[in-house]
Amino acid sequence: MGIPRIVPTGAILHSAVTNQVGENLGKITDMYIDVETGQIAYLVLSFDGFLGFGGKLFPISWGALSVAPDGRSLVLHVPRQVLEDAPGFDEDALPQVRDPGWLAALYRYYGFIPYRETVESVHEIGE
Repeated sequence: MGIPRIVPTGAILHSAVTNQVGENLGKITDMYIDVETGQIAYLVLSFDGFLGFGGKLFPISWGALSVAPDGRSLVLHVPRQVLEDAPGFDEDALPQVRDPGWLAALYRYYGFIPYRETVESVHEIGE
């Protein structure tokens, strides 16, 4: 196991986000931490939409992102159409995170296992 790569949240917040073919998708505007597990619950991507019109905010699971080789931006590993069809929200209408199914549905939409399920599995194994 190598040395962990640890970065300050300021390096993630306001980072530009591209897709795998280099198209600009927007930037990270916020990050939510699950205080019980210490995990990043999700990040918020401000997506500019088509030609800068129709901007919305999209919750993104951390697993769908990686740091670009240059270390200055993030790469979203889902097709642009998946993002355009994703459940988004307006700034004045934040998602209902208190609904436990909401976060799980978000992770599954992007093709990931919800982090709380993997954390619970690890705790069950280690107990």
